[in-house]
Amino acid sequence: MVDIPRLTMIAGLPGDYRTYPNTGGSVLLPLTSRNGWEPEILICGGGAYQDITSPTDASCGRIAPIVPGSNWEMDSMPEGRGMVDGTLLPDGTVLWLNGGNRGSDGFGLMSKPTQQALLYDPNKPKGKRWTTLATSSIPRLYHSVALLIPDGTVMIAGSNPIQMPKLKPDSQDPYATEFRVETFIPPYLQGSQKYRPNNVRISATTIKANGSKFRVTWYQPGGFEKLKIMLHHNGYVTHAVHMGQRLVELDISGGVPQPGPNGGDVTVEVTGPPTNYIAPPGPYWIYVVVNGMPAHGVHVLVD
Repeated sequence: MVDIPRLTMIAGLPGDYRTYPNTGGSVLLPLTSRNGWEPEILICGGGAYQDITSPTDASCGRIAPIVPGSNWEMDSMPEGRGMVDGTLLPDGTVLWLNGGNRGSDGFGLMSKPTQQALLYDPNKPKGKRWTTLATSSIPRLYHSVALLIPDGTVMIAGSNPIQMPKLKPDSQDPYATEFRVETFIPPYLQGSQKYRPNNVRISATTIKANGSKFRVTWYQPGGFEKLKIMLHHNGYVTHAVHMGQRLVELDISGGVPQPGPNGGDVTVEVTGPPTNYIAPPGPYWIYVVVNGMPAHGVHVLVD
């Protein structure tokens, strides 16, 4: 277990400004006991100055901030982005959506919407972590959001890059107020879902953050090789900032039984988060992730 220091000074992050009005995106990467619950932070995007002509930054910095002497590992998105939303997915990857390639936060100050979805896998080697996914037809600039929902998809909404709402774009305001809502289907739900876990049941609806154990049961349609039990808190998202968002991989005690040849229930004993440093009190979703594919999340409270 890593001690939590009162104050840690870390090196400055290279690149352009990352804060308002040149807002980048940031996530706390998934927490796991395998590295003593050491937190890692990833910050991507940003820009040079508050103007529609400002270039945006493609660079990303990743750091373990409470490790003495740690420094930023620099990486890069496929393109520069400002106002980009980073959303933690149940399989431990990060989906990046929304924003623009030119300009900054504020009304009428961003152009060249970045409409391709990007996927970041923190467990792959540097240089192979980024994948470009589907492209939306809807520009999402200022005041847009992206949020994981319990079925494992991501809800994308918003964009009001002008001061007063406007229903249709025109020559003065090429990007109007956006009321349409999209659903993004991550790669883990594309293709056959024949062996997707389902009917998840938790032995306790309130989980103590003291390392106590509880049981997770689900119906598994066939055999499997990989299993994760993930505890996810969405946080509160606005202006490309997911406040409090976190994903915790919970430890499984003992062996993992296999279902019968025609499928069946599987029950495992799970160890809850060790402290509220790892999982602060509040509402969470538990996801059973089998071979990278999550079941529908089940709501629990962490105390």
